[in-house]
Amino acid sequence: MQLPLPLALPSKQTLDSFIFEDNLLLKDALLQINTLSSKNALLMVHGAHHSGKTHLATAAYQHAISQSISAYYLDLSLLFAPEILTAYQASSDIHSETLMSDMLAGYEAHALLVVDNMHVVAGNKDLEIALFDLINRCIESACAMVLTSALGPAHHDFCLPDLRSRLTWGQVYHIHPLTDDGLLQAVTSYVQTKGLNMQMNAISYLLKFSTRDFSSIQRVIDELDKVSLSHQQAITIPLIKKVLHI
Repeated sequence: MQLPLPLALPSKQTLDSFIFEDNLLLKDALLQINTLSSKNALLMVHGAHHSGKTHLATAAYQHAISQSISAYYLDLSLLFAPEILTAYQASSDIHSETLMSDMLAGYEAHALLVVDNMHVVAGNKDLEIALFDLINRCIESACAMVLTSALGPAHHDFCLPDLRSRLTWGQVYHIHPLTDDGLLQAVTSYVQTKGLNMQMNAISYLLKFSTRDFSSIQRVIDELDKVSLSHQQAITIPLIKKVLHI
């Protein structure tokens, strides 16, 4: 039972726009995931919140689509949002474990399944069993998988030993936070991609007074873009001060 989700994936989140730094092997793995044997076509990426996991999940999906590969992007934080689970459980007489399995049925029919935010199943036995069964079906049907998680595969929050074991069958990569140089490169690239009139001194100032969360910095830059357009001016340090309320 594939549930349609209202989702528009960012087209600019590509493998080329991601700053891998020392994780170039991960880029190669994502490019080659569809060419691996079914046993090894399981790739898990884990790291802290806002480390770029969703960027990579989106990029892996869009790369597959660009290669005319049947792919599906599944965000478990949306599919298993509390309000959705509550609504389905209230409207069904099916046992919880069966209901969760039904919610993940059929996705193995694709050549690539990207499962984002899989950590949301941690601690819920029925959800963990449903995900474990989906992974097994994907292996059996030669559907490659890319999974992202805020938790590593052996994390104790996963209560199902079989799931922890299965997550280590393929390739596992841990994303480390960007270095100062990497963050500067990522922000500069984002500014250039958006075609903004923002000099390097303004970028450096923005980074000085921002968190190291790249997605938060992107939102600030987007707001700066809107304000600069409305005032017909470049993004300068005074404008940054105004938007950041400094």
